[in-house]
Amino acid sequence: MINSLARTLRIVIAVGFVATSTTTLFAQKLTTIVAFGDSTTAVRGNLKTYSRFLQTGLSRSDVPVRIVNAGIGGNNTQHARARFEKDVLSHDPDVVIIQFGINDAAVDVWKTPPATQPRIALKEYETNLRHFITELRKRNVKVILMTPNPLRWTPKMLEMYGKPPYLPEEKDGFNVLLREYSEAVRKIAKAEDVQLVDIDRAFDEFGKANGESVDDLLLDGIHPNERGHRLIADALVSLLAPEKPPLKKPVSKKTTLSHPDQWQNAAEAELITDMTLCTPADALSDRRHHDKWKVFEYETADFSGKCVSIGRESSAPDLTLKLGKKGWHAVYIGLSSITDLVRPAKNNVEAKFTSDPAYTRLTNRQDLAARRRDVLEEVFLGVVDLTDNDLQFSTVHQMPARIHYVKTIPLNEEEVAALLADRAQTVTKTSVATFDGYTWIHPFRPQNRADLAATFSAYRDSDFKTWWFQLGGADLVHHPSQVGNLMGGHLDTFPRSVDREYVESVRHLHQQGIDPLKVAAEEAHAQNAEFFVCLRAAGWKAAPPWEEFFMSDFYEAHPEWRCIDHDGTPTMHLSYAAEEVQDHLIEVYREALKCGADGAGFLFHRGMPMILWEEPFCQRFIKEFGEDPRKLAEDDPRVFQLRAKIVTEFIRKIRAVLDETAATRDDPKKRLKLAVSTFSTPADNKNFGLDVERWIEEDLIDQIGIAWFAYYTSGLRTKTGDTPYYAKITEGTNVKIFPFYVGWKMKSAEVLQQSVARDYDHGADGIAVWDPNQFVKWESGKHPYWPLVSKLGHRQQVRNGSLIYTPVTTPLTRLGENHYSRWYPNTGF
Repeated sequence: MINSLARTLRIVIAVGFVATSTTTLFAQKLTTIVAFGDSTTAVRGNLKTYSRFLQTGLSRSDVPVRIVNAGIGGNNTQHARARFEKDVLSHDPDVVIIQFGINDAAVDVWKTPPATQPRIALKEYETNLRHFITELRKRNVKVILMTPNPLRWTPKMLEMYGKPPYLPEEKDGFNVLLREYSEAVRKIAKAEDVQLVDIDRAFDEFGKANGESVDDLLLDGIHPNERGHRLIADALVSLLAPEKPPLKKPVSKKTTLSHPDQWQNAAEAELITDMTLCTPADALSDRRHHDKWKVFEYETADFSGKCVSIGRESSAPDLTLKLGKKGWHAVYIGLSSITDLVRPAKNNVEAKFTSDPAYTRLTNRQDLAARRRDVLEEVFLGVVDLTDNDLQFSTVHQMPARIHYVKTIPLNEEEVAALLADRAQTVTKTSVATFDGYTWIHPFRPQNRADLAATFSAYRDSDFKTWWFQLGGADLVHHPSQVGNLMGGHLDTFPRSVDREYVESVRHLHQQGIDPLKVAAEEAHAQNAEFFVCLRAAGWKAAPPWEEFFMSDFYEAHPEWRCIDHDGTPTMHLSYAAEEVQDHLIEVYREALKCGADGAGFLFHRGMPMILWEEPFCQRFIKEFGEDPRKLAEDDPRVFQLRAKIVTEFIRKIRAVLDETAATRDDPKKRLKLAVSTFSTPADNKNFGLDVERWIEEDLIDQIGIAWFAYYTSGLRTKTGDTPYYAKITEGTNVKIFPFYVGWKMKSAEVLQQSVARDYDHGADGIAVWDPNQFVKWESGKHPYWPLVSKLGHRQQVRNGSLIYTPVTTPLTRLGENHYSRWYPNTGF
């Protein structure tokens, strides 16, 4: 079948595309395509029509599109003229695909008395098609004509149309008039110089292949079935999708620009190297104090100045630096590496423009230079109109930092226009960011809403417009809850200091009436991002020494529902074969959705198992199959079958609570989406009961994150997921797929660029990054992280490597009394 479809596609392209003009579309601009036709175009129940395949096919070919299906059953071109303004022109289309003819050419011989002429005469049919072309060209709309698909006799069609002028005794006798209308479409396409997709010939050629028939492409002798619609869509995608440029190979520093060098006025950059210009002046000191920024004189080979420094225990106040600029500028902060006596240490500082709603956290991720010399890194803060806009700095809990300079580069009008257009468009905003329920709090010890908001500030102008926000573990949460419980909420002694900081921070926020989950949802919506509340499959309880920190009260109360291995060994997981476990988590969802979330997520890869051989599963197995699964082989197919059935029942419950919640919202028709993380391959999914194809078929889910980094799966070995498989099973549906990358496990910028481009080539709708804010450093290379990761939805730039920048680094030659030399001063400590 695959070979015959491929052969037919080559034929339809060869014989059908007769015009010299091009309709090729390009990324970064949303293109509206109207599919204008009769019942062969129109939506037909759950049938995947060519318009649905076209939506996914073009979107996954780097062409962001909005497809409008304007097909209506029974329509001929005269009907179409009457609704042309309302159903086509009102959508302000870029491209219109026109396919009529079956109802025009039909002779209603089944009527009493029988008709003797077509419903629409051939000349009138031609006039109507030319009318559409003329009106669309006036609006500079691209036109694609398609010939109607051929018909085949069925018993019903023979009963209705088996009379002259039709030839019921001939295989092709239902098409005696329709062929004339198809030929008219070809002539008009050539005369009007518009593009043609010759579906009539394509279906016929398909039927000539060994073992194939035109009937294999039709539902009922008239309307294309899924295979037929797929053939039509493939032809249209081949016509409309641009040829992808070759994937740029890993780039070198010699051929890569630095981030500041991308601006036309980079040579006009101004450097402020004296940080004692910051106010208030009494927040600065030449000595270390917990409530002061210490001032150091410093020198490099190219410039010198005065920097400000804070240590881990600092409680210094915020600083303001007056910039005195007007107009749009790119702004960079020169941050220093921090030496932990003999090696680089983590460092962090918060910066914002006075016009920003929240601080953004910045860090220097460079290694020390030779002889343990500190290195300055130029970190991009943002592009902003600096008119009446200044710069502010703040400390980060338990993080040292040293600010050496500020660089400003003026932008020209074209750059500003391009920047604002990029911020306003939505076609590249296809990336998914995950946030766990723990590490967005414990390193930063937030004390108020502004501290929480700082986690999300960097996402403002990024492509991350879907946030999968985890509440904690299974039912472990950080919001005030009547269903779940706070991790370690009952403890007064903790495994680690960060665990204490987490609990004390959340308690403090709750006491102030601040709900961290609600703040996160509000910040997402302020950035026009979708916000999903997500639960993990596991996370009920951890092994010592975290056995009382990561501990679910529900888990503790119900030892009877814990998972039991095949050999009788108990585990620290709860079984989803127990209805009560499922229902408990549904109530967690119901409560969390009150924050105004746009959907929910369930993350299977954190983690398995959900179902083993515990009593609830075994009793159900015995009821369904009459045997005790503990006496069968672990890989008995019925074990996998029942697991899949139970997990699907749980997914249906999540879908139901989402639909129930949606019904209570201001817009009850707006669907609340369901995201799931799945495993690398179908075999991995089968092992743990993930019947993803059924979930798609039942319209239960909306987004899939392909998570290779899941214990007990093949992904841990291959380090990748089967993106082509997921693209295939979601083709022609509304389900989006997102291969996962891990923020704290990035090999290099070049490898990321190559891998993401390949995933797009394999059909990914976007990219998901697990913990993008937890990046530490590349395993190799020092390219800036956020300018690349924040723009992974920009497919063209990913492909051409232009998001990989050379870091701007400057070694220090002196810091205070330390003249960096071959004699390192800390050797005595």
